[in-house]
Amino acid sequence: PKSRLLSSLVILSLVKFILANDANLLKGKTKDETTHPYQTVALDPDSQHIPLDSSKSHLRPPRPRLPAPINQTTIFMGTVSFRDARRCAYTLLTAMQRAKYPERVTLGVVDQVFEDDERCIDVYCQLAKKVWPTNKGDCPYRSQIRIDERDAGKSRGPSYARHYRQLLIKKEEFCMQVDAHSQFTRDWDVAMIEDWIATENEMGILTVYPHDINSNNLGENGENRPPIFLPHLCDIKVGGFDFPRIERATLVLNVTKPIMTALWGGGLVFGKCHSEKRVKVDSHTQWMFDGEEYMRSALLWMSGYDLYSPSGKGNAIYHNYTAVPSKYFQLEVKPSIRAKEEQKGANRMRLHLGQSFDGRVTTKNLKKYGGSHIRHLDQYLNFSGVMDINNSSSWQHRCYQQHWVPYEHPQEIEKLLPGWKQEEYVNDPSKQKELIVGVDLVEERYPPLAFFLQNIGVCALVVFSMTRKRKKTPGTSSKTKM
Repeated sequence: PKSRLLSSLVILSLVKFILANDANLLKGKTKDETTHPYQTVALDPDSQHIPLDSSKSHLRPPRPRLPAPINQTTIFMGTVSFRDARRCAYTLLTAMQRAKYPERVTLGVVDQVFEDDERCIDVYCQLAKKVWPTNKGDCPYRSQIRIDERDAGKSRGPSYARHYRQLLIKKEEFCMQVDAHSQFTRDWDVAMIEDWIATENEMGILTVYPHDINSNNLGENGENRPPIFLPHLCDIKVGGFDFPRIERATLVLNVTKPIMTALWGGGLVFGKCHSEKRVKVDSHTQWMFDGEEYMRSALLWMSGYDLYSPSGKGNAIYHNYTAVPSKYFQLEVKPSIRAKEEQKGANRMRLHLGQSFDGRVTTKNLKKYGGSHIRHLDQYLNFSGVMDINNSSSWQHRCYQQHWVPYEHPQEIEKLLPGWKQEEYVNDPSKQKELIVGVDLVEERYPPLAFFLQNIGVCALVVFSMTRKRKKTPGTSSKTKM
């Protein structure tokens, strides 16, 4: 029939278009003739904890510690929502519905709404009642959900809201952060803890921009089907206010263990709650979007934490990248007030990053939100590729294998982790095993193709693009605005 022939011709044309554009990208050509050469780099995560400094190559980060088996370990999962009740509610629903041990999970939401808006918790209760129609009350798991409702008209950006999210944390062992338009996969709670253990680092934090939600990755019943190419944060560009902004996630092939990185992405974060309590989110960086993730990366790293892109197992959450219904930066605020707040917020961030600035700044509680200088700022700038914070032309990617940097001042970490001493700690397997308490691992699962690649000896590969000329304008990113 003519309709079938027409459909075939359309599909053939589409395939030719895709192949042609892929070929252009491989050749380094895009539609606007800008050059984007692709490179392939071999990674060796097994060596990532060996310092590059030969005089310190015997040192290792502290091994992970669990006070109880996984099925008894508590998790706080926090998120912030800006007038997005429906997607926020489904995020909470899938978190509880697909956790293996939901009784050990506590959820926290900073819900920024106007008076007439739907509330995230109300929509969640409606959905949850349908999933659990009996034996769990009118709103299943309601007692495990902490809500901080705030006036959306007073919202001032991601850091402002995440500051209040941190205040919802109590005595949980692990803390997790996702965007309020995410979906969880089956047994995500076990998968995240197991992948965190695989960092082999008590101070490790899993973080990334998650893949988008689609039927290839996320099964109908919530099963996780991670692709063989997984996201990895390793490059920066110039963002608004000339701050370092994380580039879109690059891709890594055959990831069987977490890979060290210098960058923290707000879409998925998982680690011990002592990271949230020791490194507080600064609410004084009002209106800031570009640069706030880089600042968080720096403060965590200087405070002794190490960042890792998760393996396929830890990519247990997927992200809805469709447009959000409302955005905080569209709020109607008097221009003179907003300009004043923006300047003070930007300069506050510049203080944290050691960047020069002019104009107003708020120094209130700066030390409280500045983390601990267990490692120095200039060390982090070099580690993340920002050779000179005031000269963006010097910024470089860090998409090759990163290596652990020992602490310049380890005393605070040694106090946090009794029994661990950096200078006394050597790569002794018998000593390492003593520090892992109550670990109850299940058999590791790999997607069939990834398992095949692993067993034929293919090492992890990362494919990334770098522009020859950087522009001082924000580009497309996997990071989405609230």
